[in-house]
Amino acid sequence: MTNTKTDTPEFEQAANALANETDSTLETLEDAIVSESPELYTYKTGSKLLMAGQYHASIKEFERVLELNPQHWESLNCKGFAFMKMGRYNEAIESFNSAYKINPRETSILTNKGLALSLNGLFQDAIDTFNIAIQVDPNCIEAYNGKAVALQKLYQFKDALAALENVLKIDPDRVDTLLSIGVTLQKLKLFDKAIEYFNKVIKIDGKNIQAWNAKGITYHMMENPDKAMECFQKIIKLSKNPIPAYISIGYVYQKKGQFLKALEAYEKAAALNNNRYQHKTFEGIGSCLTKLGKFEQASEYYQRIADREQGPKKFAAERSLRFVNKLKLKGAKPDGMTPPPAE
Repeated sequence: MTNTKTDTPEFEQAANALANETDSTLETLEDAIVSESPELYTYKTGSKLLMAGQYHASIKEFERVLELNPQHWESLNCKGFAFMKMGRYNEAIESFNSAYKINPRETSILTNKGLALSLNGLFQDAIDTFNIAIQVDPNCIEAYNGKAVALQKLYQFKDALAALENVLKIDPDRVDTLLSIGVTLQKLKLFDKAIEYFNKVIKIDGKNIQAWNAKGITYHMMENPDKAMECFQKIIKLSKNPIPAYISIGYVYQKKGQFLKALEAYEKAAALNNNRYQHKTFEGIGSCLTKLGKFEQASEYYQRIADREQGPKKFAAERSLRFVNKLKLKGAKPDGMTPPPAE
């Protein structure tokens, strides 16, 4: 079984798409006519709790249903989904397996299990599970999308592309799939084709921030900083959280050697004060200050990273601190300085 990290933006996007698909299925319970049956009443209560994000409480309700009816596969499926949302993937998979034994023709059980396996880093197992779902229903879009994500995590981008193209045969204008195809083409370094797909998304939804961001990153990879900058500037106008766009703009300016403008962009990101992006923001500010010869200030930002972070990020910040201190001792001048060597 293959185990790989699951923290990339494209994986997170696809995982959320599958989760939202299941959430919307649960919402249809609101319109159901529930009898006085304790089993149905308890199941509806558990489903409401699940939709409200009260996962512990929902599991208790689903377990009560299963005490009344051990064959209630819907409760097993929802119980597994709750475990998955809590990050308890092994327990989620166990619940999905129990549900599958009762109803092996239900694709939502299989797609949920496939997602849990992917989130647990078991990508080949996830692919095998999504393939079973496709055998049950050749038009199961969630299975093709989930399979594509798992294939991407295994760097099998051509196979991922084939899976996504199957989705477009079913739904040619599905935005999340068009976006995933663009990202996959980007990974294959087919940049012009990737831009085409991002533009298709933007034509359907001009405010799609993910498409604008992916397009900007692709232009940067094509060494077209001006086009990349246009995309990131567009995100600032559209997004309620423009921090990543300011960080990207800072990086583009750095690559162009325009360190004052880069510093300004990073400082705008820092002013919005989001802990999630603090490391990248402080790292960018420290790098620009170093290039501008402001070593004392640069040291302060690297020290803040070192104090806050652990592992590789902490080590990188400490390495940068040593590099800046050496520059101070040498009396180095701004510009033309290389980044600290890897140790």
